[in-house]
Amino acid sequence: MLSVDNQTAALLMFPHHKLDWTLKNLERQLQQTPDDTATRLVYARACLSRARFHEGGEAWYSQAFRQASRVLNSEPTQAEAMILAGHALLGLERATEQAAALLDKASHLAPERADLHLALGLLEEQRGARHLAVQEFEVAVSAAPNSWETHYFLGQILSARAGQVPDNRRLLERSQYHMVRALDLGPSESITAPLLLSLGTACVAAARYEEAQRLFTTLLKFEAHQATARYYLGLVSFHLGRFQNANLYLRKHMDEVGESSKVLTLLGMSYLSMGQVDKARSACSRAHALDAHDPQPEWVMACTLLEDGQEADGLNTLKKILREHPDHMEAYGELARHHQARGNTGWLVTALQSEVASHDHLPTDHRLASGRTPRQVVRARVRLLMRLLGDAPEEAADAMLQCLDHTEDEGLRAELWEATLQFIAGTKAKEAAEWLERAGHFFSPARGRELLLVADRVPERSLIKGLQITEEDLQAAAVDRFGSHFDIATHRQHVERLRQEARAWQALLLLAIATHGSTSGRNLLTRWARDADPELITAAQAALVMMGERGAASELESRSAARGSGPLLDALRSQVTKAVGPTQPRPVSDDEDATCSTCGRRVTEVGHMLAGQHAILCDRCMVDISQHRIALSVEDPSVSCGFCERSVVEVRAVYAQHGTAICSSCLDTGLGLVEREAVERFLASV
Repeated sequence: MLSVDNQTAALLMFPHHKLDWTLKNLERQLQQTPDDTATRLVYARACLSRARFHEGGEAWYSQAFRQASRVLNSEPTQAEAMILAGHALLGLERATEQAAALLDKASHLAPERADLHLALGLLEEQRGARHLAVQEFEVAVSAAPNSWETHYFLGQILSARAGQVPDNRRLLERSQYHMVRALDLGPSESITAPLLLSLGTACVAAARYEEAQRLFTTLLKFEAHQATARYYLGLVSFHLGRFQNANLYLRKHMDEVGESSKVLTLLGMSYLSMGQVDKARSACSRAHALDAHDPQPEWVMACTLLEDGQEADGLNTLKKILREHPDHMEAYGELARHHQARGNTGWLVTALQSEVASHDHLPTDHRLASGRTPRQVVRARVRLLMRLLGDAPEEAADAMLQCLDHTEDEGLRAELWEATLQFIAGTKAKEAAEWLERAGHFFSPARGRELLLVADRVPERSLIKGLQITEEDLQAAAVDRFGSHFDIATHRQHVERLRQEARAWQALLLLAIATHGSTSGRNLLTRWARDADPELITAAQAALVMMGERGAASELESRSAARGSGPLLDALRSQVTKAVGPTQPRPVSDDEDATCSTCGRRVTEVGHMLAGQHAILCDRCMVDISQHRIALSVEDPSVSCGFCERSVVEVRAVYAQHGTAICSSCLDTGLGLVEREAVERFLASV
């Protein structure tokens, strides 16, 4: 029997079908021909498969290591044997450095092997360097794109990595995709259940509770995983607001495996959500008795006290939790929301200033129970407080700005500045909503300019409503703003002046509508560009230019030339066409003339395309490039991405295929479209 070479490893990776029979057959062959190193290598790989994927445990890891070591005794430079031996040592969770030494030697002998990078990923994961593990598993997937094992490990590590970073949406998406890909490639039954479990928990983390419920219901078919499935079905039912179902699943779970602090706490939360305070308190008391160090039961207990009107006891419990567990964000959030609900803006502002002032004095090399540093906890608290202050009176902005003086950390200062600007914009948007509701009374060019600054925060329907200024509005506004005049000529002058102001207001609203970029807005602007009076036609055309309408740009250029307004048009063009920093690629699905720059396929022949500055790429070519990243990677700094124009010195990597270059960031954007589509398709079929 031949050794598994690199090409075969990319397809099979490990044997799974009739594995016990295969192992016995290989054992018989080795008894007859003990010097057959090729067969011994295959046997070592089968032993590793039994250990890693089929609940073989330590005995089979040991067997895999012994068999690979025997091969190395006779062939010291056998790369595959080094990889299998190193992988087996990692499975035994000891002799990590010995495993690292073996894998390092194999890296020099066979650097492109998929099973090598799989083992290196496991090594980095064991060392706690999940970000490096992700990179190694990505290389393994590129080397063996049709192996469910590589997708399985990458999906698992991405899910684990998502739990370590605050902005984890993209990591969760990628995790789901690779787990779906592993399931599509037909893993063995013993792996299907763990994959369904991992995919389900990823859906829970992404708040996709309906899909998670279907996955965990499917998991009930696997007897060994029924208790786990019932716990997660209880959790999902709780998030969906189906508290009665949650209680049934959780109680059934505890009937099977016994009570635990975690499950009792969730049961208590469910009872509390149903208004059954006494039952919630009882469940939390049992949870606390099982694990006195777990702050979760105490947090739910505090919520029951607050719900029951025992405000002092509830607040004291929350403060006690935070003294012992300063990184418990649920308790801090409950405390902060309690003060917000009572309109205690002063408490929120004081808390914000206190948190910011403490930030620079906290250690950076110490981690709390949650795995976060004290500074990260403070940043999380600051974000929460800023969100809660979003509904505070406008004067709170001054106090928020004063926080900038309490820290020298540029990252925190930037967050505070951005949040304060958003707060001010939100306050102004609320005021603007009143203007638009009574546009006939409030219209003016100054207010129109203010409204344009916060247009993205104002509903498009409100902007459209604000366009309606009637003749009666102008007559009434003339009296309101200038007083009653017996001189008809003076009154008419005032009305005409306000008519011009109303046109300026409407013109600015047309530009504000363009910032929403909607189809309905485009249709409205097209009608105004056709039917309005000359001044507003120009404004509507300018708005269409902002939305990328080439025809409107030509019309606007002709009108500006006829009216001698070329410099104004040049100023507008410099504002709406000059890119600031790298541009972002955009998806294309409805342009029948679009063709892929790499393969020439039309948009009707593929799922979707990604268009950029100088190139278009279809979803099939995106996947092909992602699977051959190493081979297609370029190091020439003169090569720039055809989508965002960044070079290899500005991004992690640039790949080129058939004259089309795309950077790692833009490729990830395109793959995100492909991956979400694949996940949606799979989840819809569950």
